[in-house]
Amino acid sequence: MILPSSPVGTAVVGGSLLAGVATLVLVAYLARHRGKPGADWFIITLAAQALWCFAYGFALVVSDPTARKFLEGVAWVGIFWTGPLFFAFSLDYTGRGDIVRSWLFSLVFVVPAVTTVLALAMSPYGLLWSNFDITSEFGLAIATYTIQPWGFLVVLGGTGCAAAGVLILIETVFNYGPLYRREATAVALSTLAPSAALLLWLFRTGPVPYLNLAPVCFIAHAALDGYAFVGSGMFETNPTTRRAAERSVVDDIASPILILDPEHRIVEVNDAAASTFEIGEETVLGTPVTDIVPVTVSNDADQYTVVTEAGGRRREFAVAVSPLTDPAGTAVGHTVVLQDITDQLQREQRLSVLNRILRHNLRNEMNVIVGQADLIDHASEQAQVQDSAELVRERGQKLLSMGEKAYDFERLRGTEPSNERVDLADLVRGIATDLRRRFPDAVVETETGTTTLARTDREILSLVLSNLAENAIEHNDAATPRVTLSVHRGETGEAPVIDVSDNGPGIDPSELTPVEMGQETDLEHTTGIGLWVVSWGVTELGGDVTFIETDDGTTVSVKLPPGAMADVDAPQENQHNEWPGL
Repeated sequence: MILPSSPVGTAVVGGSLLAGVATLVLVAYLARHRGKPGADWFIITLAAQALWCFAYGFALVVSDPTARKFLEGVAWVGIFWTGPLFFAFSLDYTGRGDIVRSWLFSLVFVVPAVTTVLALAMSPYGLLWSNFDITSEFGLAIATYTIQPWGFLVVLGGTGCAAAGVLILIETVFNYGPLYRREATAVALSTLAPSAALLLWLFRTGPVPYLNLAPVCFIAHAALDGYAFVGSGMFETNPTTRRAAERSVVDDIASPILILDPEHRIVEVNDAAASTFEIGEETVLGTPVTDIVPVTVSNDADQYTVVTEAGGRRREFAVAVSPLTDPAGTAVGHTVVLQDITDQLQREQRLSVLNRILRHNLRNEMNVIVGQADLIDHASEQAQVQDSAELVRERGQKLLSMGEKAYDFERLRGTEPSNERVDLADLVRGIATDLRRRFPDAVVETETGTTTLARTDREILSLVLSNLAENAIEHNDAATPRVTLSVHRGETGEAPVIDVSDNGPGIDPSELTPVEMGQETDLEHTTGIGLWVVSWGVTELGGDVTFIETDDGTTVSVKLPPGAMADVDAPQENQHNEWPGL
């Protein structure tokens, strides 16, 4: 063993050994992440790197030819294993672990594995190098030899694997944005200096052609890796989750999805598409999409529908086409999403028929029944017959009212809610006037400010408030039914609120529960349609409805969405669009 006789020699030996120590420290830290995507492969990569650094660092101070050859051979083992292991790490870390576990990828390890066995069994002399000798430079025992073709093959192969791993990490930086950018960039940059130094040594260039400075450069490598893994927590979050989600989310979607190339040929289908159209992914790739489903591919086409005979059954699909771009924004194809609306259209058709029957047939027949009840009542002088006729007339009028409410709401539901300027005070005063005409025995009051402007759908809101007020009067057992419609701002001071208060007995839970649950059952169902109209109407408006029971009646609060106060037109001169009392 010799000691370096110059600062340069000391720096090279010390740098190599320091790089090995720093690498082992990083290995010890990363042990806690074993089992996470890429972690095991990176630990093994660092172990090969540490072997390289220690073997070469000690070799520089060993002048005995036999020991020097052995240490040079051990350093070579680290050289040709580091690149392939780093390649495996980059694949596994970026969510491509299935590639690493495939039999085809195992071929990447054939050359370094065979080289290791041959080197240990018969000495690297003649396999990796020839004309081995030792020269002194900077007080170091520098090995000089001629690298053989197999030696070039394993070193360049390892360097190529490392370069491929760097490219994969760079691809991750572009595809996954800032979430993994710092970590992936640091690891990718950490390979540049050692790789450059290794190639300079391999091709015998530089001021000291036979001195391999790659181990010294691993100091910077360890520092950048330390930043990525310790400072940024590279294995705390990794792109495997997002890549797995990208692969699985398409297949998990129940709607058929077709991925097309720029020529509108199918390049990928999800499981739902394969099942719906009875196609196999292997056989359909490259097929024009129109051979499977008659869609029109356009970047600016609105959603439309197509009819197919998929699976031996007539089906109708809503088609949504969106352009597919790469990270640079270049158009590379289209995504076609098909939503099966066959059952939905059939349900709408059935509902349309039922609505027509309710609106026309039931109304016409009930008008006949109510008219006949009137005739019986007038023609008979028997109290029992007159009572029965009154009951028939009352129930008939109730069914007629129910049909009218359903018709009114269905008529409004068929159009998009408007966003017109509405004076809420004027609206509730108009509702109150109509109620006083229809229910002369009831007291209907309003509490409003002078200017209560909002943007909403006048007809839907009027239908909601009218149904609430009617319900409050019709189911009121007080001697004098009293209903008050008041307009004010909500607690937040933004969204308008209209309260409908009464002095009645309250709403029967059996009527309210189904509406709050959003469905009716055999045990939980309403006797009318009024509360459903209220619930559906408020939903159409984007607001909320709250039922408040008190000791002296019930208050139902209809709260409009916050946007109802936005962009209200300026009021007329000498008026202020403000809420009184605020």
